[in-house]
Amino acid sequence: MAVRWKKPKDEHIVYEALSAIVDKRFEMLSEFTTKCITSTGDKFYSLEYEPKTQSIMSNEYMTYFYSE
Repeated sequence: MAVRWKKPKDEHIVYEALSAIVDKRFEMLSEFTTKCITSTGDKFYSLEYEPKTQSIMSNEYMTYFYSE
């Protein structure tokens, strides 16, 4: 199975994600679900990993992931 990231709509989302890790602006809600706080601190979004399909879902509108 090939796994590929689609290119983000805007490159800043990559830096946002990396800075969230460095700044520890995330909270693990369960083994496969994370809450991430934006750099401004006024919003948050959820990330969920589905191991069966190796998919990452997010309600952050700039993020896309798919697997073939």
